[in-house]
Amino acid sequence: QRARDARPLKRFSSGSTIEFKNVLYRYELATNLPSMDSRAKLNELQFWFEGSPGEIVQCLAIDEDADRGFALAKDYLNMLFGSTSDSLTPIVRQLTGGDPIEEMDYDAHISFFTVMLQAETMARSIKQFPQLDRREIVAEVVENRLQHLVRDFWKKDRELQRSLSRSAGFYDLKVMVQDWISTLSSRCAVLPPKQPEVRVSFITNPHSLQMFVTCCRWWRRVGEQRN
Repeated sequence: QRARDARPLKRFSSGSTIEFKNVLYRYELATNLPSMDSRAKLNELQFWFEGSPGEIVQCLAIDEDADRGFALAKDYLNMLFGSTSDSLTPIVRQLTGGDPIEEMDYDAHISFFTVMLQAETMARSIKQFPQLDRREIVAEVVENRLQHLVRDFWKKDRELQRSLSRSAGFYDLKVMVQDWISTLSSRCAVLPPKQPEVRVSFITNPHSLQMFVTCCRWWRRVGEQRN
């Protein structure tokens, strides 16, 4: 029942190494039960993958030796979709890649915070969170994606070095992002939504204005000729 309740709404078919690792990690948590043998785990695996990975699972689900079929299914999936799952590189790229987040963009901060949680979970699952927590990694994330928090980050880093003899880490950045999201949430609750700016480009555009005048003159001539 626990494995059934944990099934994803959308099965994994393709995506990044982190996305694959996340699905497989949640699957293993859901099926880590004494009552589930290899056959039951292999059958359950079909509800977590579709497309090419799903076809691999289905092919091995009919293996007479369930232990062999289950082991091969995981090996093939890891080889094809999680070949770099034991590396921190894709996790760091997901955090540092992309354009800087606008200071007042509430939705973008929510999305980025979700990525941070995902990266933290993945780093812990492959036993590499201490690497993700390194000062230079966290600083790169701030400098590349959260430029509006650069001043606060380095101030926090200095305070921690003085008081606790340690540098700012991943947890400290996560708290800073949480605090800023709360600030933006309060701002959205107090300030009324901005009314969309209406622009009459037909009139303000000189070329369009000239076309408008020409059309008016033409229709006036047509009216005069009819009269």
